[in-house]
Amino acid sequence: MMKSAPLLILLFLLVSGTPLVVFAASTSDGAALSSIQNAFAQVSLAESKGANITLQVQELNQALQLVSQGEAIQQSNVTLASQYYSQAESIAAQVQQQIPQSIAQGQAAATLSLQELSAFLGVLALAGVLVYLFTGRVLWRLWLRQHRDWTVKRGE
Repeated sequence: MMKSAPLLILLFLLVSGTPLVVFAASTSDGAALSSIQNAFAQVSLAESKGANITLQVQELNQALQLVSQGEAIQQSNVTLASQYYSQAESIAAQVQQQIPQSIAQGQAAATLSLQELSAFLGVLALAGVLVYLFTGRVLWRLWLRQHRDWTVKRGE
């Protein structure tokens, strides 16, 4: 009976350990998805503040592909699946770190765009005032130059 006790314990650990590993992998899957969702929420907020988020969205899509690959092989290769999940989480963390810089760049671009628009409208208004003030003078001077050789004759 003593020899069978370690064998039974080993058998129990093997049988009961497999669902624990699968559960741990699915928990890692949930953590990866949660971090990706948080990153997508922050990316959406960054977009609403004027940031260019194209690269961040591409990276998060890559992270989602890693999670789906991990889910596909979760039953057959748990360690590779957990590697995929950890890669996806690291990508999501990198994206979350990039977001404040993207927001700052977006706000700077918006400010610059507003300044450019203000300068253009100022130049346009100045041009309108100059045209209003000097069009009559310029037009009459050109007319006189064109007709300076004309003479007026008295009609009989």
